[in-house]
Formats: sequence, C-alpha cells, structure tokens
Amino acid sequence: MPSTSVDPAHLTLNLRILSFIEACRTIPLVHPLATAGESAPATPPTAPTDPPPGSVEHQLVLLSKAQKLHALINMLPEPGDRAVYLKELNNVGGLLAYKVPETSSISKYLSQERREAVADQINSAILRA
Repeated sequence: MPSTSVDPAHLTLNLRILSFIEACRTIPLVHPLATAGESAPATPPTAPTDPPPGSVEHQLVLLSKAQKLHALINMLPEPGDRAVYLKELNNVGGLLAYKVPETSSISKYLSQERREAVADQINSAILRA
C-alpha cells in the first residue's frame, strides 16, 4: 500500500481495499480506547440484510468486491502502480480462503494499525489540498 501517495486514484483504491478487508471481517475489532472491562466493538454491526459472515452468499459478495477492485486497478495508467496494487489485492484476497480470517496467518490485514495507516494517508491528502 503506497501510504505516502496523495494521488486520488491511490486514495480511492486504498479506501476500497480497506472496505473489502472490513467486509471479510468475522470478529468485530475491539475499540482501542475501550477499558479492560469493556468490549465495545470498533467494527459496526452488519446490516440485517447483509448475508451472515462465512455463508456462501457472503463469500459471493466478497468475490464480487474483489473482481470490481481488480477492474479498478487495471484502469490505473501507470504499469508500476498496477503491479503494486495487483500484488496488494492478491495478498488481501487471501482473506477469502479462511472461514475466520482473524485467526489466520494473514490476520495482519485486519489490524487497527492498517486502518490507521489508511486514515493517516487520507488526512495527509486533505491537509495537502
């Protein structure tokens, strides 16, 4: 993820990739400011119309999101940018292989730090504008 880029296409892709990652989530992330006795989720609950995580319908929604991301990445004009983002999509796409991705070897993509990195990138772009 090119975290220092303020290119609107990169910002859009990073937000969309983060959205895909969050859609893969099956266990809510605990809010970082919650005290030891609280378990306030930092991940909003799914809408009643969303398919349950882990279901075939949910996997199909995720696959569709990944395909749309792939098409969006292929529209990038720079081959180097396309290569970076295709590799990133390939990496985070691995979350689809796990029923509970939070316990997988690639759970790092579901971390609060990743959310914060994307937020910092967006903040930098706003301040630079």
